This record gives sequence, structure tokens and C-alpha cells, in this order.
Amino acid sequence: SYRQIVNLADVNDSLSAHAPGQSGHPIDKHYGDFIPMWLRVGHHPMLYGRNDIEASKPQTLQLVPEA
Repeated sequence: SYRQIVNLADVNDSLSAHAPGQSGHPIDKHYGDFIPMWLRVGHHPMLYGRNDIEASKPQTLQLVPEA
């Protein structure tokens, strides 16, 4: 499920939420991390600016193709 609230006057003020979590893999630690927020009808900010994204990212995953 996915909810999105877009402020068309200022897209940087938009919100979203999805359940169950950030990961789709059942054994991943982030599989169900958004369920509590979803049940509270909570949302998180939708970040569009690179500086905002860089400032709020908890970690980085870098995918490197095989040689």
C-alpha cells in the first residue's frame, strides 16, 4: 500500500508512506519498519533536492556490476 500527499505549490513540502517497510525481503531488518507509522496514519517527507537527500540518508548502498 502507498499513500502520497503532494503539495503542488511546494513539492518539497510533500509527504508519503508505504507499508510494510523499505525492503521487500521478509528476513531483511527493514521489511516491516514502516508498519507502526502506517498504522498511525503517519507519513515521512518526500525529498527531492540532492542536499536534502544527502543530509537525511541513513546509509548508502552501492551496487557494482561484475567485471
